[in-house]
Amino acid sequence: LFRSMISLSSVCTKEELLEAAATVSDIKVSDAIKNYIIAIITETRESERIKLGVSPRGTLALMRASQAWAGIEGRDFVLPDDVKMMAVPVLAHRIISRSQSTIRLTESNENLIEYIMDKVPAPIVE
Repeated sequence: LFRSMISLSSVCTKEELLEAAATVSDIKVSDAIKNYIIAIITETRESERIKLGVSPRGTLALMRASQAWAGIEGRDFVLPDDVKMMAVPVLAHRIISRSQSTIRLTESNENLIEYIMDKVPAPIVE
């Protein structure tokens, strides 16, 4: 394993990585999208199915991931679909479901986030 690590080569320079991060930060997030993200996070905190909801850091992670996805899609602004695309991979590991504290695991965290995404209405953006 150690020998294979010696032969690793970088895929980008430090400067390129910093530039990419700055580009993601420049992708616009409207107030409607910010409120949508906050509504999703609030639902994780208020849901009877979830024992511990998403933290403020998780909120920022969802926004940054949505910005990155929008950039990958070639846009300089975030759509509700970007938030929907990133919600499960970004948030599922950031919650503790009520069923995790019982012997029987009835709902996965992924299913709980999907349930919340279905419950929280997405804004209409133009």
